[in-house]
Amino acid sequence: GLSRCKPKIDITPASCNFGEVGVGATAFCDLSIANNGECELLVDDVSFSPDTPFPTVFGPQGNFIIPTTVPAGTGVSLRLYARPQDTSLTTGTLIVHSLDPETPEVSVPLQVQGANAPTCVARVSKVNGNIISPNDASPAIEPLDDVEFSSDQSQSAIAGGTIATSTWRIVSAPPESSATLTSNTGTTTRFHFSSASGNVNAVDVAGAFTLGLVVTDDRGAQSTECQVTINAVPREGLHVQLTWDQPNNDIDLHL
Repeated sequence: GLSRCKPKIDITPASCNFGEVGVGATAFCDLSIANNGECELLVDDVSFSPDTPFPTVFGPQGNFIIPTTVPAGTGVSLRLYARPQDTSLTTGTLIVHSLDPETPEVSVPLQVQGANAPTCVARVSKVNGNIISPNDASPAIEPLDDVEFSSDQSQSAIAGGTIATSTWRIVSAPPESSATLTSNTGTTTRFHFSSASGNVNAVDVAGAFTLGLVVTDDRGAQSTECQVTINAVPREGLHVQLTWDQPNNDIDLHL
């Protein structure tokens, strides 16, 4: 017998532009490595091009296990860091190799501009009330998990300066999602949605969610937008979800 199904790799965003980052500070870019094919995808190598200043400027944050298996219809997160050494523009390339027969190698351009602007860092700080370490780049998240995001690792470029405001927005979400943010300003925010039983603080469906964050320091200097991506992946062997666009409906799903 010959299996005719194929995996299909899809990396978003297609490039990591870290924007303006304070010299000596660290910014992050979250990549979603998704498998939009019909068979599981094996990611067997992640590396940087020879002209990339690795690990002084660019590198992976945390441990990304190689090889990594990505089941069909799901994704994994890879967090990259950028630490500019001066106020110049620095570039590089991440290379992801997988067993996708049509696209075995994907290149992700990297760019960071050293600056005196605040450095924006968005991260997952809690899942179901459990504290997540800043070094944990991709905590396990399922649909209906309560996920808290934080800007607490953002930094002012001025010695002794502080971050005064944080502004959040939902950049992208699965089309079935109706989740919004508990707050668009403040150090932390969470997802919430309305159901027949009331408002729920949680991720409402399976899939990838991306949040954008802009921080302003106490002197009024504003950062460029940074982003954080999570992949809500069910752990059950079979996951069935029902969504509707009227919060007052009460529809039961029987299997």
